[in-house]
Amino acid sequence: MNWKSGKSRAATAVHFHSTRRRDMICPACHASMVEEDFGRVRVDVCKSGCKSMWFDWAELGKLDEHSEGFGDLLEEALAAPPRSDDTRRGKLNCPKCGIPMYVHRYKRAPEVYVDECASCGGFFLDAGELLLIREYFLNEAEHRSYVKQLVSDVSGYGERLQSLEKQKARTAAIDGFARMFMSPSRKRREARVRARRNRKVIKPLSQDQSLRIAELKEQLKIGLITEEEFADKTAEILTELD
Repeated sequence: MNWKSGKSRAATAVHFHSTRRRDMICPACHASMVEEDFGRVRVDVCKSGCKSMWFDWAELGKLDEHSEGFGDLLEEALAAPPRSDDTRRGKLNCPKCGIPMYVHRYKRAPEVYVDECASCGGFFLDAGELLLIREYFLNEAEHRSYVKQLVSDVSGYGERLQSLEKQKARTAAIDGFARMFMSPSRKRREARVRARRNRKVIKPLSQDQSLRIAELKEQLKIGLITEEEFADKTAEILTELD
């Protein structure tokens, strides 16, 4: 978010791209930069000066792989000799916003340091840095492996990781031990399963059978049949369910 205007980086970049100046000044040597086509990506190049390049927001991501971009202008820019190391050079100002840029490792090529504007998201590359980025470019898997290697090299990280793994294993063992005592034993569970399987399922009486048993009850009440006869006839009706 641009703290001055409240605009997002993408909105700011679109605004700058739509009002792109042809007379952009190189922040390193103060020579005029010209816009060149590197194959569907237009980049500002300090052609008459230090051979540096300016990439608007999201443009560098379209050229950071070795297979991206094409054309003689791109080949010419990649062939430019790298800038000699100048540790005395201070922070450079963004050629778009005019605010100081910050230096950091490029995510996809951690061996290369680049200047980035926190406001518009543009990148300023010295001569030779684009070539290095394309040579050192890391894909997703390689980048994760690189980060993992960096972290593993930190003093004490390996010991701390082993300690965490042991703690996880101990917690899992305690949890399993507790579950063993809190849940029914295996024999009890098997006994319950067998009981459910052997349990006889009583089917509901049909309407006709219910009426016949009700008639037998009435006959028993008024003395037309004895209790023994009632039991025998009721049993006959119930056996019809099997």
